[in-house]
Amino acid sequence: MRAWVALAVVAAAACGCAPEPAPEPVVPKESPATARVEPEGRQFPLESLQVVEVRVGSAKFQAWLADTPEKQREGLMWVSQEQLGDRAMLFVFPNAEERSFWMKNTPTPLDIAFFSEDRRLLNVGRGAPHSLESVLSDGPAQFVLEVRQGTFQRLGLKKGARLEF
Repeated sequence: MRAWVALAVVAAAACGCAPEPAPEPVVPKESPATARVEPEGRQFPLESLQVVEVRVGSAKFQAWLADTPEKQREGLMWVSQEQLGDRAMLFVFPNAEERSFWMKNTPTPLDIAFFSEDRRLLNVGRGAPHSLESVLSDGPAQFVLEVRQGTFQRLGLKKGARLEF
């Protein structure tokens, strides 16, 4: 019997049996709310977009125009604070409805201002960089203006202010 045990031990050693390799270290994945995607370049470079002068109350902005679904999907993705500067992006939709915006691949914190069909300010939401959390309109919105975060408060722009372009 001892010979069989000895033979089994020798056979196991000859087969190269070893402890299982240590598992790969677990690297926590980013949550969807903080996931970042490397820039792949803009489909619509900023310099290719039409620029319009926009007024909200007494404030004036030079705004890139996002007037197609493709331009609206890209929005200000991959636009840094330096690139944005004091400019804005104006989203013009064909009709007024409840709107929801997110900040995927957008590194700059933004004010997201929602305007009704009659161009009155409904509300201003705050978009956090790279967040997939929805920023919602307080009612049907046909126009949305994105600017550097804090701009509406700094300029004293309140609900009911009129959008002109």
